[in-house]
Amino acid sequence: MNLCRTTAAAMLVIVLCASDAAAQGTGAGAAEQAAEMMQKGDDLAAKGDLAGAERAYREALRLGPQSREARQALAQILLWQKRYPDAESLLHELLGEDAKNAAAHELLGTSYYWTGAWRKAAREFRRALDLQPGREGARRGLMELRSTMKPRFTLSTLDRSDDQPYDMRLLGGDLTLHSDPLTAWTLSGGSYDLESKMPERDGGAPGSASVPFAQIGVGAAFGRSATGLDLWMRVVDYAAGSTELMGGARLRVPAGGRWRAEVEAGRQELFYTASSMDQAVYVTYGELRLVLDDAAGWYGMASGRWNEYFDDNQGRAFSAYLMCPIISTGDEKIEGAGFRAWLGVSGAYRDTDEARFSPASVTGHQGSGGGYDYDYLGWYDPYYTPMDQTEVRGILAMEWGLGKGVRLKLGGDYGTATEDAVAFSPESGADPLPGAVTGDTHSRDYRPWRAGAELFVPLTKGLGVRLHGGRSQDAYYRADEISATLVGRF
Repeated sequence: MNLCRTTAAAMLVIVLCASDAAAQGTGAGAAEQAAEMMQKGDDLAAKGDLAGAERAYREALRLGPQSREARQALAQILLWQKRYPDAESLLHELLGEDAKNAAAHELLGTSYYWTGAWRKAAREFRRALDLQPGREGARRGLMELRSTMKPRFTLSTLDRSDDQPYDMRLLGGDLTLHSDPLTAWTLSGGSYDLESKMPERDGGAPGSASVPFAQIGVGAAFGRSATGLDLWMRVVDYAAGSTELMGGARLRVPAGGRWRAEVEAGRQELFYTASSMDQAVYVTYGELRLVLDDAAGWYGMASGRWNEYFDDNQGRAFSAYLMCPIISTGDEKIEGAGFRAWLGVSGAYRDTDEARFSPASVTGHQGSGGGYDYDYLGWYDPYYTPMDQTEVRGILAMEWGLGKGVRLKLGGDYGTATEDAVAFSPESGADPLPGAVTGDTHSRDYRPWRAGAELFVPLTKGLGVRLHGGRSQDAYYRADEISATLVGRF
């Protein structure tokens, strides 16, 4: 009996030792297989086969579920595939096990950086560098974030000559500073120089005026959600002797996919007619926009706007456009060379409660029947008032990258439109001038169009000049415009 128990115990010891040896062999084999899969994943990643690399790393993780190296490599591949939530889940898991994992902090900072959560990105990059000062990825990421925060400035001049008859020159500039990567403060200032080309205006000589202005604004973005808020306040010192406070606010929120919604309200000055020199002309408005900015090159917007003018007149406008890419060749990066082109279509409806189109002068000449025929010259006093206006335009836009950062843009549109226009009467009479002038509306068709060109030329690192010129024409307004803007970073 004792011999049987001794023999059974000996056999059990032999079986257990054999099982342990087999288990150790299996573990060693799994570790070797996991290492092979890690090497395979590295090789596939180097070749750009991200899907294959992901499969290899996942297999390595199956063979070694506790492998931090496999989870970290998988997180890197998920980042490259733009699967940011999956990558961040793995990285948070790693950091929960070891808060001093500098590589995980760097990868997490990269994910935040690429998705717009710049404050979080800067924090993670700094943590990675505190743990390992030599980490190049974290250092480079933090430098890029700081570069986006460099102060920016613009100095610009604009000259517009139109048929109101009216000339406007604008000289101004702005300075943008960041209090953090997602909050920008902008200080602006300048002056409008206005000139009327009418021989007589309100019974007097041609006039000119200077209207200085100053503005402060702040724009804040709220992480990767693409939500943002812009606020600005503006002071305009009108030549008419009054100083008016302008300003506004804009809220930007994601609307699904590549769309975002914007709600804006504010008050702004109007300097588009000669008579606007004589009084404080401004509009208070509210606008709702839906904006498309697609990575594939599609652009579009639909908006509705309500206007209330300083003299209690009211107006409304609805407009939309859509641009689709038709050609894309070469390197589309700003530093490179390439060509892109878009075709598009736009439509709009505008209306104002009351017309502000007034007779500026009237002349009479003797007609064939012995009486007098009258010719009227009118202008918009003091701002343009479209009435029941509809228009549709076709759009063509082109952009060339000419190398070394030089960019050339050409664009134009052409269409058809109709509106209710004001005509003055009477057309004829027995006297050299009419005793009284009245205005009546009638429908008219016209062909609006617009053409322009813009050239951007880098001068030195962080400094460039943008030149723009264009001409536009519609039923009420024909204008030539040219501008030059110096843009740079400190």
